[in-house]
Amino acid sequence: MRLLVRMHNPMYGVSTGRNRWRRRYSPDQFVSFETTVTKLIRTDSVSTIRARGFMPEKYHDKTFERFYHPDGTYSFEVWINHNAKTLAPFLESGLKEMDVREAE
Repeated sequence: MRLLVRMHNPMYGVSTGRNRWRRRYSPDQFVSFETTVTKLIRTDSVSTIRARGFMPEKYHDKTFERFYHPDGTYSFEVWINHNAKTLAPFLESGLKEMDVREAE
């Protein structure tokens, strides 16, 4: 399943300058991209869910290590509005978690 996902930019907020907190809603705070996900996880939020999936090659770099899982996947945040049609079966199912790996 391919979804538009986002994750927190680990380089955001590195500066310790006095304007650090004013950048709260900066577009640099997140990195967004389309990727293949393997698992969907429902959260308490009405606008997002969590997902686990594969990191595109261009983002393979050590700054994202805190989002890495031992099974080779990374944690992402998924906006429901941007992926409404694709997520419809999961949202209607009422399940807390769903494995969405393609049949091999």
